[in-house]
Amino acid sequence: MSVREDEERRAAGRAVLERELRESPADLRAILGAVADGVTAQDPTGAVIYANDVAARLVGFQSAEEFLASPLDDVLTRFEILDAERRPLPVEELPGRAALRGEASERTLCYRLQGTGEERWSIVASRPVFGADGAVKLAINTIHDVTDRMRAGEHVRLLGEISALLGASLDFDDTLVRIGDVLVPAVADYCIVDLVGEDGRLRQAVIRHVDPDQEVVLREIRRRFPPEGNPGHPATQVLSSGEPRLIVHADDAVLEDAAIDAEHLALYHRLHPASYLVVPCVTRGRTVGSLSLGTGVSGRHYSTEDIAFARVIGGRIAVAFENARLFTEASASYALLDTLLLSAPVGIGFWDRNLRFVRVNDALAELNATPIDEHIGKTLGEVIPEIAPGIEPLYRRVLQTGEPVTHEESTGDTALAAGDRRHWISSYYPVRAESGEITGVGAVIMEVTAQRRADERLRLLAEAGTLFSSSLDRSEIFERVARVVVPRFAESCNIYLAEGDSLDRVGYAHADPEAEPFVASLPASYPLGEDSPAIMARVFSRGKPVLASTLTPDFLDNLETLGVDRGTFERIGTQSMMFVPLVARGETLGVMTMGSRVAGRFGEADLELAEELGRRAAVAIDNARLFQEASFRRTLLEAQQEASLDGLLLVSSEGRILSYNRRFAELWGFSEDLVATGSDEAALGEAMQKVVDPEGFIERVQYLYSHPDEVSREEILLKDGRVFDRFGAAVRSPEGEYYGWLWSFRDVTEERRAEAAVRESEERLRLVADASVALSSSLDVRETFQKLAEVVVPALADWCSLDMLRADGEIERVALSYIADDRLALLDELRRRNPPTLDDVAGVGKVLRTAAPELLEEFSDTVIDAATDGDSQLRSVAKEIGVRSAIAAPLVVRGTAVGAISLFTMGSRRRLGPRDLVLAQELAQRAALAVENSRLYEETEARAQASQALHFVRDGVFLLDGEQVVRLWNPAAERLTGLAASEMLGRPASEVLAPWPLEQVGERGQTLPVEIGDRELWLSLTAAEFPHGTVYAFRDLTEERAVERLKSDFVSTVSHELRTPLAAIYGAAMTLRREDVPLADDQREGMLRVVASESERLARIVNDILFASRLDSDAVDVSIAQVDAREIAELVIAAAKAHLPEGIELALHAPAALPPVAADGDKVRQVLVNLVENAIKYSPDGGPVQIRLEPMHNRMRFAVSDRGLGVPAAEQSRIFEKFYRLDPNLARGVGGTGLGLYISREIVRRMDGRIWVESTPGEGSTFYFELPLATGRLAPTSG
Repeated sequence: MSVREDEERRAAGRAVLERELRESPADLRAILGAVADGVTAQDPTGAVIYANDVAARLVGFQSAEEFLASPLDDVLTRFEILDAERRPLPVEELPGRAALRGEASERTLCYRLQGTGEERWSIVASRPVFGADGAVKLAINTIHDVTDRMRAGEHVRLLGEISALLGASLDFDDTLVRIGDVLVPAVADYCIVDLVGEDGRLRQAVIRHVDPDQEVVLREIRRRFPPEGNPGHPATQVLSSGEPRLIVHADDAVLEDAAIDAEHLALYHRLHPASYLVVPCVTRGRTVGSLSLGTGVSGRHYSTEDIAFARVIGGRIAVAFENARLFTEASASYALLDTLLLSAPVGIGFWDRNLRFVRVNDALAELNATPIDEHIGKTLGEVIPEIAPGIEPLYRRVLQTGEPVTHEESTGDTALAAGDRRHWISSYYPVRAESGEITGVGAVIMEVTAQRRADERLRLLAEAGTLFSSSLDRSEIFERVARVVVPRFAESCNIYLAEGDSLDRVGYAHADPEAEPFVASLPASYPLGEDSPAIMARVFSRGKPVLASTLTPDFLDNLETLGVDRGTFERIGTQSMMFVPLVARGETLGVMTMGSRVAGRFGEADLELAEELGRRAAVAIDNARLFQEASFRRTLLEAQQEASLDGLLLVSSEGRILSYNRRFAELWGFSEDLVATGSDEAALGEAMQKVVDPEGFIERVQYLYSHPDEVSREEILLKDGRVFDRFGAAVRSPEGEYYGWLWSFRDVTEERRAEAAVRESEERLRLVADASVALSSSLDVRETFQKLAEVVVPALADWCSLDMLRADGEIERVALSYIADDRLALLDELRRRNPPTLDDVAGVGKVLRTAAPELLEEFSDTVIDAATDGDSQLRSVAKEIGVRSAIAAPLVVRGTAVGAISLFTMGSRRRLGPRDLVLAQELAQRAALAVENSRLYEETEARAQASQALHFVRDGVFLLDGEQVVRLWNPAAERLTGLAASEMLGRPASEVLAPWPLEQVGERGQTLPVEIGDRELWLSLTAAEFPHGTVYAFRDLTEERAVERLKSDFVSTVSHELRTPLAAIYGAAMTLRREDVPLADDQREGMLRVVASESERLARIVNDILFASRLDSDAVDVSIAQVDAREIAELVIAAAKAHLPEGIELALHAPAALPPVAADGDKVRQVLVNLVENAIKYSPDGGPVQIRLEPMHNRMRFAVSDRGLGVPAAEQSRIFEKFYRLDPNLARGVGGTGLGLYISREIVRRMDGRIWVESTPGEGSTFYFELPLATGRLAPTSG
């Protein structure tokens, strides 16, 4: 294939790729996504088929089209490609070539333009794009320009290295040589530093070239053609003008202008100069030299951007030069101060212009905790880096201004202890040479840490007091407490308040925001109580602070037991802690903790300050709590005030209205404007217009205002008829200070009206009641009616008379009462002269005839005429009497008027009305009842006496009528049978008395069994017949019969119990007496044992009987003393084991140490013996018998248990009764007197104890009794 065909094929392929590139949305998005940087695309041959304008400009073209029109080889020849270390980079190692090989690549490249030597830096990233067949069809390159960043980084690095060299040594000339080594070849091919000496002459301090041979040429030029005397020399021009000189291209014309002659020009050409730059070395406005930088074979060219960098270097060289000179001058004067330095009690030191120590006395070395020899030649930052940033600016200020800085206070951490803040007061003075030039800085330093810490504590407390007292919001107070503590006093703070039985966190803070989430994740609640493991709980309960200056592993272990994650706590970084109680008004409210990340940070002084902060915080928290309570109470009070039915008014001691409710304004009809003025005087003036007695009203108010110790309650009458109940009392502070007066007004108008009505009703009721008492006081009609008349007068009327209608039709007055008035005597005379008859048209006669009441509200002339029957004399007397009103009401019995009550009022006294008529009728009705009662009394008296006898008789009595229905069932019958009269009366005997053998009862009494419900009663019954039925009387003899049976059983039992031992004794005695029966010694001994044991048994039976008798007569003495329960139990067991039946196992179970029992030891032993013997006796098959002793609170419990026959549930409540024994059939023949458990119960009861049994038949029984412990009881007593 020819070359032309190959080119055509490649062109066709490129066209296809270009078309695909344009038409492929995915590839276009990849390109357009990075349009801020240069972007190119290469085909598989490496040809650039796409480029944006940014990429074109980066490689020196104006546009993408111009770039794409140039062959790639021509493009690559425009610049030299270097790697990040400025080493030449082969084309094949370019990222684009790697992408065409299918590998993604990214590199930092340097492009050095041919001709100018300008360097550009870019980060080139290349990515392959694969076709459907897997082959690379494109390489996409992105080019990010980082030239400025690389240059800046390089400049920073060089400046840092130069600064380090200048600060490392006071040998200035040696330092300048080292700076030349740094600048060449990094920024220049050669470097020259010229300095102006004290004599004004120029001194060549540094000359350095990258090529040693060229350096020889450079030195020759300087030796033969120095800048001095050559005004055209760049260095001379810069020194004279103080302005930099830049030669971008050092062409022939430039060299010819600079050269003095041809030989000088020839030497310039031998250097092959390309570009050079000269800047002045300036310090404090004075040019002390120049810095010359040049390039040659490297081909680099300087630009205006390099001037600033070069000037910075020149400035640093000038400062170093000046400091070295001043150091030399200062060193000579320092010797004069050595004596002062050694003896001064304060720290004294001197620094040169480079801020290096040149003199330090012992006091300053001690303050810095560094030996003197480790100061000299070093900066403050090297000796005490912690405080250098704050102090070195002061040194520079003194150097720059020449003015002293006095009494400057500084603070910082020292090397002695991290986190240990130290304070100094320092004065800094310029040190001058004889010429007046400043050669350094001197300082006098005094440590005031102790004073400042005290001041800081005071400021902290003052700020805390201000902050804490300026808010009453609890949440804000928690925030302010944390703000005061963190970070000025501690790095972390937690506040816990007691809520119920726990301490709950209510606020926290940390100086490090990143640590806050970890602090928040710590437990927010810790349990309270003496047993709580939380240290906060101990601080809370004891009210004492705790200092943990350095947290120990044990402390951290304790935190883990409380649920604190150790890893979280370590992330917080706390190493030192304080715990202080929050105490206010003697009450511990909570606990505040403070922490520091510095171990040992807190000491006793800090703890005292923390305690004071805690006290102030507690007061603020308590005040907030009290404020909230007061606010709630105030709100509640205002709500109650507005909801009150009373009008409330609060007046200050100065007479201003402080508070009132709407009800007050409504009651008095005051306008809002009036009360809003706040003037009590205006309100009083308005009130006086409304009250009935204004003068008395205001006098009373003024009196109370002047006597605040009095309390007032009175009623005020208003002109509109209303009545106000007014209450007034002084308002005082808890200390008794007088604040003002509180008035309370209540409208009681309706209440007073109701009370008046109630009083009237009560008076009427009282009258009726008194009348009832009078009427019921006797059954003598005349006597009771007279009492009634005396009750009515004067309560209801001025005159009261009662008349009765006799059987002969005559009207007889039986009672009369009237007030002391002579006119009423005339009324009596008028009555005698004109007695009433049934034919009268008015008055008593008419009322008796019609049985209807009569009311005369006004005693008119017509009524008088009718009453006097035309008799003028009587009429005259009637008018003289002056009756005003009258009432007559009949006494009706069974529909017939049997009498009448008459009432009169006189003169100006009140007038009788309809309400009085109703009352008069009520009195008449009650009087009628009294008449009827008197009649019935005689009839019922006989019956009452008989009924009373039946009610109180002790025997039961019931009556059956002729139909055998129960008609009487007296209380005794109810009591004896438990059958209520309501269940018996009116019911046939066949239903309610079916079990009763009434047919066997006659006049002679018989004792018969009667079943009533589930009981059997033995009743002694008698019967007496009469014409209308039969009366039965009965008496309950059940208990007597039971006692007789018990006595019989007891006699039988005792006879049997006595007969058995007596028979054994008799048999043994008779055998011992027989001479015809030879007995061995052991047989004889056995017989004697039988006699002895049976005698003991006989004696116990007799003793039990006697003891029971003494118990019944209350003749048993109990002597209470301290008793050893174990000792008694062991004695009982030992005695029982002496004759223990086969198969029985006795055991005692009791704790090793038992408290003494308050009891009678002999009686306790007697009870135990009875219970143990019963347990053995009722265990015929053998088995364990156990005694258990167990203290129970303030009592000792004794328990005797067996696995014997047991006690049936139905019998358990009776076995402690006297003479009671179990059924022998249930007890398998085991007998007894029935006294043992009765005696045991009585003994235990007399020792303030109790006894009971728990048993299951067939499984055994446990008998318990409890006695008081002797602890704390009185001395032994008897009783």
